[in-house]
Amino acid sequence: MISNRNIDSNAEYHALSRYSISTDKEIKKTRCTTIEDAIEQTVRTIPGGEYLMNASIYKVDGVYFAVSGDVWGLSENAMVDGYHVGDEVSIKEVKSTKGKKEVTYKNGVIKYFVDREKCVIELENGNRVTK
Repeated sequence: MISNRNIDSNAEYHALSRYSISTDKEIKKTRCTTIEDAIEQTVRTIPGGEYLMNASIYKVDGVYFAVSGDVWGLSENAMVDGYHVGDEVSIKEVKSTKGKKEVTYKNGVIKYFVDREKCVIELENGNRVTK
């Protein structure tokens, strides 16, 4: 675990995002001059983020730092477009077959956010999708 803020030991934190700032491209784009700034940048990529678990620290171009890991926080503070981690959602899928459109709905729960635009949803059948 890594954080540069006070964590409430009585609070119930949840995983809000997995593997934030984890691709080579994201790591190379990071231009933080201190480890503390890199931690803050990664935690703030996810709404409601408070600290990192499974963190990795990288030195970029011999000058900058990048930090990747799983962002944890309070789910009531983690909101994107009005949705929170743990919210039940319904996904509309449209398939075209022989000129006919077939509409189906699948129910699931938001497990965590990928970034400020995408989230991972666990469907009733146990499969996970990113929307």
